[in-house]
Amino acid sequence: MKLAKVSPKLDNLHFLLNPELNYPQFFQRDHDLFWRFKPKQVIRGNFMVEGVYQINSLGLRDKEVSEKKPAGVFRLVCLGNSNTFGWRQKQEQAYPQQLQKLFEANRPLAKMEVINGGITGYSSFQGKIFLKKKILKMEPDLVTINYGWNDLLPAKFGIPDKDQKLPSQWVLNLQNLLSQTTLYQLLKSLWVGKLSKPQLVRKGVSRVSLTDYQQNLIEIERICRENKIPVLFLTNPVASIEAYWGPGKTSLVHLMNRAYNNALKELSQTHKLDVLDVAALFLHRGDLYDEPRTDYIHYNVLGHNLIAQSLHDYLVTNRLVLSTANRSLIQGL
Repeated sequence: MKLAKVSPKLDNLHFLLNPELNYPQFFQRDHDLFWRFKPKQVIRGNFMVEGVYQINSLGLRDKEVSEKKPAGVFRLVCLGNSNTFGWRQKQEQAYPQQLQKLFEANRPLAKMEVINGGITGYSSFQGKIFLKKKILKMEPDLVTINYGWNDLLPAKFGIPDKDQKLPSQWVLNLQNLLSQTTLYQLLKSLWVGKLSKPQLVRKGVSRVSLTDYQQNLIEIERICRENKIPVLFLTNPVASIEAYWGPGKTSLVHLMNRAYNNALKELSQTHKLDVLDVAALFLHRGDLYDEPRTDYIHYNVLGHNLIAQSLHDYLVTNRLVLSTANRSLIQGL
């Protein structure tokens, strides 16, 4: 078996580790979450990739929604990283938005509201905190979880996510205020340039280890269970190396991705987590990534189509989408 020469990171690793440093005009620093999107903004132009990204008042890439769930609504929140967010795709092409259209077309028992909770760069560690601090307030009836790609990235300064220490929130709030000025943005850019030295990223230490990845997912399931919220976990697809690099080859990226996917699938047996194996659906497909040699992580609109349809079918078949009345009855049992 030959290893194909595929870099395990994109060109700007420090964007992936610290997007709030490279783009302080778009992100706010957060003591617990590290970063979050500034609310009520439209990001245009080269935000690492060309695109238009509309962020609502809750800091999510979605239409305006109320934090408090409206009466009679079945609310599904899709949590994840840049794939869930819809990197490179128009807002309506991201799989949460496509899932919304599928439910509208098929007229479920309840009025459906699918919310895109994907945040670029988030690991399962951040996702767990995001769920507790922000998403539970939105009273979801169902949650989908898709983390992993950022978990396996090299840890900043060799320090895993769980051990990162940020200043007090009041200090970060001051930085967030200053980040609105051009001078601050320029100084930050110069500072990030110094941080981008390869020796400051230690090899062999991931942002979230395999063991901690499993523990984060177990904790996410526990939080949801205690709040009577069904949760479905998704494995992470990757561009087919067979289709693009030839048979008999693999790469470090593919091996690491497989390890994290296997760690999730193991939990489906040991902890009874509900898992939809999206990665298996992408195997041997050569049409789901537009630039697989340079971006083997972010699938194209066909990939989003496939995930949306598969999610819809799984949720309906397994009766995870219920009428509001039926769900209330089940919770009361």
